[in-house]
Amino acid sequence: MTEPKAPIKVLLVDDHNLVRIGVGRILADQPDIKAVSVAGSGEEALDICRRRGNHFDVVLMDINMPGIGGIETMRQIRRRWPKLPVIILTMHIEDPYPQQLLQAGAAGYLSKAASVDEIVSAIREVRSGRRYIGNDVARGLAVSILPTINTGYGDDDRQLQQLSQREFQVMSMLIDGLRPQDIATTLNISPKTVSTYRRRIFNKLGLASEAALINFAHRHRIHPHSLI
Repeated sequence: MTEPKAPIKVLLVDDHNLVRIGVGRILADQPDIKAVSVAGSGEEALDICRRRGNHFDVVLMDINMPGIGGIETMRQIRRRWPKLPVIILTMHIEDPYPQQLLQAGAAGYLSKAASVDEIVSAIREVRSGRRYIGNDVARGLAVSILPTINTGYGDDDRQLQQLSQREFQVMSMLIDGLRPQDIATTLNISPKTVSTYRRRIFNKLGLASEAALINFAHRHRIHPHSLI
């Protein structure tokens, strides 16, 4: 008889008690996730990690907190416990925050307006070793790296905003030259599903081939690491 998997143990860090209570209740409703500790500041989070760092699977953390704040807290967690993924949960979904934090090693980035399903999905994804970017954050990232002054690319901006978070991921991998089979393996989906995403991406962007997609990305200075 197969033993049940241990729940994903989460350290929840936010200086607002109502947020901690609300998110804690969301996690309590999930059979495979458990908020085992909470902290109200970066200093408290680091102290808990020093005492129990190996006990956690995921850190879910705000960035606007008193004291050293979430950005420096995340950097210290990544430096001291590099295998402990950190998901940022914040009101800031526009530059420079997402790019700065993702480049600094954040495993996930969510808006506080994210749905329950998205918060839960993000925790499960980063626990599996993948990154997760919320839908609204992903759209903002893609649009933010396009030229925005006198570009003449307004239609392209609107087309990019139609892509889902998963479509952004697949688009990034296609730009990076990955084969559909490699993409399927990386995202843990079937090659047929990758083909479906590929077709949707091309339809939404008005493109006909990978070569056209790469040209589109080059023209708009879209880089793979900015999207996944």
